Amino acid sequence: MENLKNKKYFSIRTKITFSIVVFIIVTLGIVFSVSYINSKNAMRSDLDLRLLNMVSIASLHVDVDKHMALKNPTDEESENYKDIKNALRDVRNKSTDIRYIYTLRENDKKEIYFVVDAEEDPMNVSHLGDIYEDPNQFLIDNFSNIDKPIVEKDFSSDKWGTWISGYAPFYDKNGVKDGVLGIDIKASDVVARQNKLLFIYIATFLVCGIFSFLVGLYVSSKLTKSINYITSILKNNGKGSEIFSRSNDEVGDLSDVLKTTLDEINTTQKNAEEKVSDKTKMLEKMNKLMIGRELEMIRLKKEIAELKKPTVKINQ
Repeated sequence: MENLKNKKYFSIRTKITFSIVVFIIVTLGIVFSVSYINSKNAMRSDLDLRLLNMVSIASLHVDVDKHMALKNPTDEESENYKDIKNALRDVRNKSTDIRYIYTLRENDKKEIYFVVDAEEDPMNVSHLGDIYEDPNQFLIDNFSNIDKPIVEKDFSSDKWGTWISGYAPFYDKNGVKDGVLGIDIKASDVVARQNKLLFIYIATFLVCGIFSFLVGLYVSSKLTKSINYITSILKNNGKGSEIFSRSNDEVGDLSDVLKTTLDEINTTQKNAEEKVSDKTKMLEKMNKLMIGRELEMIRLKKEIAELKKPTVKINQ
């Protein structure tokens, strides 16, 4: 018994607050997780669609007849090469997302090589005929079969960095594919947007968590006061409950009903006790009367017995 008495329990207020906070946080966590995943997927879908539109429109800026004339590295000095390169630069400069834009072909050895690269930096530019040394698996598997604009599903990495890329083929007047236009968007830009979105969700989640904690405290405080009010009624048989504040809600109404019921029980009990007391007094009075009568009967019986005794006469 002593172990039970000494055992410490969490207060009802702590339990209520904890339950409310945990419920709200878990619910918010699920909602925010699903919302973040959906928003992230929507952001990626939007990016894929924009990149798809970019390569589709950019491929139309390639003069295929001029591009077909570019065969050897020396053709970089030709007007055809310069015109296509300027056209690609113009497309790149009109967009805030494009980092690299270029055209590719495949040789007889199934090697992918660069034709025109819009890059100005001599250290990064790919020249006509340069083999694409480390193409990603997507290009290796699909380059020959690219017959319409397409965007890679995964990020790809090469010596220039990590990218998300889109490709669009372009054809000559006879419908023969002369090459593929590629556009690279830096993956760090995409990741930065996703991280910004994640930060917004986390910040919102924390604010909602703090708010839920305050709500939990408020609700538990109201419930605790109501419970204390009801407890005081039960402990004191409806008396002395005025020291606790009554809540103006269903719990308060229940407390009033409980208090009224206890008052009626107390009144009934008091009336019953008074009736029992009256009956007890009456029985005591009747007992006294009966005892008195029995004593009187005994006395009378003795007197009768004395009278019945024979009288002895003495002769002189």
